[in-house]
Amino acid sequence: MPFLESYVDYGCSVTDCPIEFHDFMALYAAGVILGRTRYVQWGHDRVYPNIYAVLLAPTSFYHKTTALSIAQSAI
Repeated sequence: MPFLESYVDYGCSVTDCPIEFHDFMALYAAGVILGRTRYVQWGHDRVYPNIYAVLLAPTSFYHKTTALSIAQSAI
């Protein structure tokens, strides 16, 4: 099973925050893990996996910090 699917399955099994949070945190973790070791050649430029994510939701109910903590422990 690919990393993104495994990560989302694990995240959904541990907490009830929205699946979209796990999707974005999986991409964020993958970008951090890859760092500048991989890139896409775009003309004369190299595009690195720089991924920025913002989780916007009301306080407490959506477990934003929990989703971030899972991603940080995966890294």
